Order: sequence, then structure tokens, then C-alpha cells
Amino acid sequence: MEKILDAKLKERNKENSEKKRTAVKHKDEEELKRREIESVLAAENSRLREELHRLRNLPPPVIIQQPVQSHQPFSDSEKLELLTQLARADGRIQTLEQQLKENSRQWGKEKQEMLTRLSEYEHGFARTSTMILHDLPMKSVTDSVLGHPRHRQLEPLK
Repeated sequence: MEKILDAKLKERNKENSEKKRTAVKHKDEEELKRREIESVLAAENSRLREELHRLRNLPPPVIIQQPVQSHQPFSDSEKLELLTQLARADGRIQTLEQQLKENSRQWGKEKQEMLTRLSEYEHGFARTSTMILHDLPMKSVTDSVLGHPRHRQLEPLK
């Protein structure tokens, strides 16, 4: 019994001594890492101080300024011409915007009419020759005289 206890005691002592050795090795490794980091930081610090000292000794930068122009860039006649061009451009813009509004209204009405016709056709309300149609656009005289259809017929998809 005593031998067993002595053997267990020796095992524990060995384990404790091994733990102490690993702890000491671990502490030594940490100390080496810390010293290495400190040396790297010290080197970087000295490099930055040298750069700062070098920058302080440089002469101040020279700022070149453009001389202020005393004459006007445009004469009065050029300004007047530019203003008239601007007014013409504004007029064209307003005209084009108005045309765009009118065309979009007209195309919207045509689209709605076509959708209504398509819906009527799909649901069996086909228009007949005896049907009285209201609010249909009248064919213009120029179209009938010139023989130009209002819309070009599209080719079927393949």
C-alpha cells in the first residue's frame, strides 16, 4: 500500500515538474515575442522621427497664383448674342415639351382604344358593319388624298 502511494506521489511530482517546465517555456516564449514586438516598434518609431525631422527641414512650398484679369471675358455684344441664343433655345425647349405632352396624350388615347377593342374582341364583342361607332377619329383629308396610311403596317413576328 505504501509503495502504491509512493508511486502515485512520484507521478504527481513528475507531472508538476513537467507543468512547471512548460509554464516556464511558455513564459520565455511570451517574453521573446514581447521583446521582438518592442524592437520592431522602436525601429518604426525611429524611422518616423527621422522622416518628421526631414520634413521639418524642407523649405515651404511655393504657391503660384494666377494674376487677376482686369478686362471682361465677353464684350457687351457677345453677351447680348448669347442671351438671344439662350432665349431661342428656351423657346424651342418649351415647344418640344408641349409637343411631347400632346403626343403622349394622343398615344395614350389610341392605346386605350386599341386595348378596349382587343378586350371586346377577346370577349366576343366584335364590331359589325351595322354597329354605330361614336368618338372615332375622322380620317383626315390629306391622308385620303395622298394615300398615306396613318400608321405603317408591321410585319408579323416569326
